[in-house]
Amino acid sequence: MLFDAFDQITAGTVLVISSSGEYISGVWGELVSIAARTRGATGTVIDGLTRDVSGISAMEFPVFARGFTPLDSEGRCEAIEWGTPIRCGGVIVQPGDVVFGDVMGVVLIPAERLAEVVAFAEEKMAGEGEVRAHLERGEKVQDVFTRFQIL
Repeated sequence: MLFDAFDQITAGTVLVISSSGEYISGVWGELVSIAARTRGATGTVIDGLTRDVSGISAMEFPVFARGFTPLDSEGRCEAIEWGTPIRCGGVIVQPGDVVFGDVMGVVLIPAERLAEVVAFAEEKMAGEGEVRAHLERGEKVQDVFTRFQIL
């Protein structure tokens, strides 16, 4: 099953993995990160544990996980399905949903709401940019907040 899933990775894929509540062994590591990146994946989100953190960090492949462990998954867990909706971090993830992650965390955007979310984010960033300019000019924080309701 795992090998079949890797055959389906295309450019821009973000792998989202649920360990179904198993938090003993790592379901991800450096070697599968290399394989995923080579096939075009741009990152992995795991509701479970990962291992090989130093190696993954060195290759600059973003992996977001619940935690870390030195234990591999051999004999401890197995892939049971791929390409289907799953629960990850308490959220249902559908194939085709957009996943965005950075040092602040991970967000999921349902594919059918992408345009709406992007428009909202652009509006928010523009407002924050305007507030930033006023604050950099030394305007009073309270005055800026009263005018824009952003802080």
